[in-house]
Amino acid sequence: MFWDALPVIDAIVGWPRRRLLALVTLARRHGVDEAALLEGTGLAVVDLADPHHELTHGHEFAVIRNLLAHTDPSLPLALEAGLDFHLSTVPAWGEAMRTSRTLGEALAFATRYAQAIPSTVAFSAELDGDEIRLDFAAEDVPADVAEFVLLRTMVSTAMTSHELLGRRVPPTSVTVGFPKPPYAPAIEEFYGVGVTWDAPETSLTIAARWLQAPLPGADRDGHRRAVEQCRLILERHSSPAGLAARARAHLAVHHSLAVTLPQVAEALGVSERSLRRHLATAGTSFRTLLAESRLLAAGDLLRAGMTVEEAAERMGYSEPSAFSHAFKRWSGRSPESWRKSPAAR
Repeated sequence: MFWDALPVIDAIVGWPRRRLLALVTLARRHGVDEAALLEGTGLAVVDLADPHHELTHGHEFAVIRNLLAHTDPSLPLALEAGLDFHLSTVPAWGEAMRTSRTLGEALAFATRYAQAIPSTVAFSAELDGDEIRLDFAAEDVPADVAEFVLLRTMVSTAMTSHELLGRRVPPTSVTVGFPKPPYAPAIEEFYGVGVTWDAPETSLTIAARWLQAPLPGADRDGHRRAVEQCRLILERHSSPAGLAARARAHLAVHHSLAVTLPQVAEALGVSERSLRRHLATAGTSFRTLLAESRLLAAGDLLRAGMTVEEAAERMGYSEPSAFSHAFKRWSGRSPESWRKSPAAR
């Protein structure tokens, strides 16, 4: 069946990959080659197309940072990135919005199920008289790329309304919590209103009457199926067990001596406090997961025939004795004893 586990997994894992691929396309338009764009990420272009290669928010932030460093600051790159977004990029979530009865119902769904997309931007909506304000925040995004990330999301939100209705929803006001950039005229031309820069918050306001606008793709049964799909995504993505599994998968790749909880939290797109709390609820801890990942990695090296000295060097230890001590702490055995155990076979 279409509504089985595969689309759920793809919606969680595939979304960061699609955003990175979109950034590669954007970079190519402006003459930035892949080597410069991926510098320092440990990625090659082929990795972006490999569904088995883990991609994280940390990779995305590094790519954005490189893109900004290799392009003219006056270019409205965040605007272009937002215009590149389409609802088909996030199948179940986009389908649930497209099949809603009205724009208001689509907005209510998007607010309720925003976490079904592993996004770095928090989104909320508040009705204020005859207007509705959409607020955007990026507390877990590094400061040097937050402006790009937030503006991209604001533009893609406007484009979503356009896709749903087949026409633009003009904002009554736009505020951005960053100083006015060189490309401000392009942003203001896109919205058709003056933007208040360096504001206390980042938001879009539209007339509340737009909430009653009927959507041409309304489909009650299709909407019900898509919402159920997103419920499954949200349940698996945000549950303590789901987050613990994502952290474990990340550490399976990034288990160096230097890795820290803040780094993993950033890569997973959650706060440090949230990661600690979810791991505790799942009956584990960052230290435990890190020890597990290092034991598995060290065990693979020893199983492959490496000596203790070779495995210690590969794992980043300057002294074999320090590696042996750590290995015993992880497994309860010395590396030599572990080699003889069933676990090594």
